Amino acid sequence: MTLEKLTKQIFDECEKDGEPVTMAEAQEMAEMELKSKENCRRYEISDKKSNPNKPKKPKTVKISKEKAELFDLLWEGLSNYY
Repeated sequence: MTLEKLTKQIFDECEKDGEPVTMAEAQEMAEMELKSKENCRRYEISDKKSNPNKPKKPKTVKISKEKAELFDLLWEGLSNYY
């Protein structure tokens, strides 16, 4: 869309809404809108991560000695009661 068309469109919309705007203000808004659209980057979501044909690697988790001792202690305590 050209600057003149966008300026006229913004001016008409503001006039329809009852907002007092001059043509210079409408032109400034149109320039800012066109500049923002120029510098806008559009990112698309890729489906590389959700490839169903690729097998997933099993997740390996290292358990610390402290956690193992704690779980053993809890297991012994629970097994005595149940």
